[in-house]
Amino acid sequence: MKRRFGWLLGLVTILLGWLLVVQPGTVWAAPALEGEGPHRGGHRAAFGRITALGDHSFTLALARGTEITVQVTDETRFRTPEGEASFADLQVGNPVAVVGRRDEQSGALVARVVVILPPDFVPGERFGARALGKVTAVDAEAGSFTLHTRRGEDLTVRVDEHTRFRGVASLVELQPGMFAAVGGQSQEDGTLLARVVLVRRGRLARRFAGRVVAVDAEAGTFDLQTRRGDTLTFHVTDETRYRGQVSGLSDLQPGMAAVVGARRDADGHWVAVMVAAGERPEATRLLGKITAVDAEAGTFDL
Repeated sequence: MKRRFGWLLGLVTILLGWLLVVQPGTVWAAPALEGEGPHRGGHRAAFGRITALGDHSFTLALARGTEITVQVTDETRFRTPEGEASFADLQVGNPVAVVGRRDEQSGALVARVVVILPPDFVPGERFGARALGKVTAVDAEAGSFTLHTRRGEDLTVRVDEHTRFRGVASLVELQPGMFAAVGGQSQEDGTLLARVVLVRRGRLARRFAGRVVAVDAEAGTFDLQTRRGDTLTFHVTDETRYRGQVSGLSDLQPGMAAVVGARRDADGHWVAVMVAAGERPEATRLLGKITAVDAEAGTFDL
């Protein structure tokens, strides 16, 4: 039972942590763990069971009886209770949790994270309700705090000895103005009993994707041309985290593809919290009929 609780806690931490980092003030109040919830910025979380597998996609049956197509890419990450996984680990019947974006043309969910759940996973067993918002009040004596959701509602969140915290050590350190993601159980009185609380100090980060067009190491800035065609300037600090093929601003080069998580400072400047960048090789896609295969040479003719 302890192992299952640890895995469930890990699952919710992954999903809430992902949404808390990339969403600008999102509130997630999704139904039980087999369903689908939309999020600001195009991100969605879906839970269900795999009913069919394709070459680079799978079909996911949701609790309400509908099915959606989930597409995977080279950037999709896979997780299991044991750690990292791959597309090859998916099987028909697997319960999975997916975070991704809707493709406007096909309507499919393009997965960023796929969590493969245990076969006997029971949706909503401990974490049937989730919410993101801004902390507006803390009552340490009552063991609760108030979360202001994007819908304009004030949700009372209760904690007990089983509640785990990330970002702060306990309820005592929680302060109004902080942003929190909560996973737990809805109560009959309308409150949420928290099993995990993830906290970020200050404003939530927004996510931008595009290509680096300029770098000014002396000024500690770089310019990113987003997919919409806008060019934004980002400042970096000692707290900026780097991923991918770069470990600092000096490694960043014009032409690199990049994903940036940033917040505005008091002067209205974008300050990068996270920068993931690197050279993306040009991919060539071909469609045709295989006419010959040379297994020894590791080649085939198309």
